[in-house]
Amino acid sequence: NDAGEDVGTAVALCSEAAERSKGDGAKVSEIDAVTREGSGWKVEGSLRGSGNVEFTCGTTSGRIDYVRLGDSVT
Repeated sequence: NDAGEDVGTAVALCSEAAERSKGDGAKVSEIDAVTREGSGWKVEGSLRGSGNVEFTCGTTSGRIDYVRLGDSVT
């Protein structure tokens, strides 16, 4: 694609960003969906650690646009 980012890269970037945002040794337990969002990607999944939490992340051209954990945006 012209964004220079494939779905695997988007999942890896968003997984790392979500884990970092949650902290407490949280790890991605599941990726629920990966969809196109404009010229980038939206990744949805779940984290496990100190309680399970869902996340949504957007990425474009190798950059994180946003990370949402539950209802919060970081």
